[in-house]
Amino acid sequence: FAVIAGMLVSFGRYLVKSSTPVVHPVIPDVDFHHLVSDNERPVCPQLGIVRIEGSLYFGAVHHVETAIQANREAHPGQSFLLLRMSMVDHCDVSGIHMLEATLRQYRGRGGDLFLSGLRPRVREMLNLSRFDRTLGKSNILDMDDVIGHIFHKVLHPGICVYECPHRVFAECQALPKDDHAADMPQQTEAPEHEIDVISPTTLKLLMADPGTPIRIIDVGEAGEYRGWHIPGAESLPLRQLRERSSELMSEHSLCFVSRMGRRSSLAVTIMQDLGHERAFSLRGGMLAWEAAGFPIAVE
Repeated sequence: FAVIAGMLVSFGRYLVKSSTPVVHPVIPDVDFHHLVSDNERPVCPQLGIVRIEGSLYFGAVHHVETAIQANREAHPGQSFLLLRMSMVDHCDVSGIHMLEATLRQYRGRGGDLFLSGLRPRVREMLNLSRFDRTLGKSNILDMDDVIGHIFHKVLHPGICVYECPHRVFAECQALPKDDHAADMPQQTEAPEHEIDVISPTTLKLLMADPGTPIRIIDVGEAGEYRGWHIPGAESLPLRQLRERSSELMSEHSLCFVSRMGRRSSLAVTIMQDLGHERAFSLRGGMLAWEAAGFPIAVE
């Protein structure tokens, strides 16, 4: 009886442990060599990183999903999530459903989900369930420098420079930081201004109409401007807008342009605060302009 009781106790402990895998947000350590759990240090406003240590099966997925939800609520501005899964040795259908739900939540807010460190058995399950196709194989990362890849290929540099005062990743260290970064509104804050936007098609028509002159100001960095800009647009990085705003005050209409429209919206709020009533932001930024098939200039 004692042997059976011992086996039952051990089995019970195993079930409890396996049903509550360790799930915690991580950030690079101070030397950028390892990812550690540290609730006292700032996190990236764009990318959340969560490490899962345990199996993703029917008895554990609720615990994992709750932990991911808690991280999302703690950092609502993070549009992207990286799940570190090198310590996940098993994933069943319930685990796949949990990953699908997480993917829908992040893509529903304009972001995305990335997985790294997948073990062969877990990768096989993703393949059998076709979740790897839903996610996109480019979102399953195998390279050593996963964070560097996401930083350079996915994250928005304008948010890094203008809206984030921190340097969480090694890649952040060389970035210029705007002096007003800490004062910039976060992505999730309700705007205090009514931002007037115009579509790429409307801007194209205005550019062709001499009766409605409009000055196009590209507020991206100089390197971004050289890489692509609207023909006729002028380069004025957002960080210089305050000190050079007097150059724009006499213009009847201004259209600010950035890569995605975030920085151009901030430019509109700055000009509104200075009393300019005819400032617009290009909806969707250069990405929308390019998608519409309109011409792009390169220097």
